[in-house]
Amino acid sequence: MPNRVKEVRKEHGITQAQLAEKAKVCRPYLSAIESGKQKTISNIVMLKIANALNKPVSYIFFNDCVV
Repeated sequence: MPNRVKEVRKEHGITQAQLAEKAKVCRPYLSAIESGKQKTISNIVMLKIANALNKPVSYIFFNDCVV
């Protein structure tokens, strides 16, 4: 699933490990999400990551598209 996790994480100047800890997800899973290898992501995980980055889920995962 295309996303902006890596881009926004780098804007915040934090590592994958720091984001994983803040979002309460494991770092390898976060890495798979960033690289696009993880094709499906639960709503809960998307919300955890977005909250940890202080951005809306739609900005991180859906390119701010309104459907």
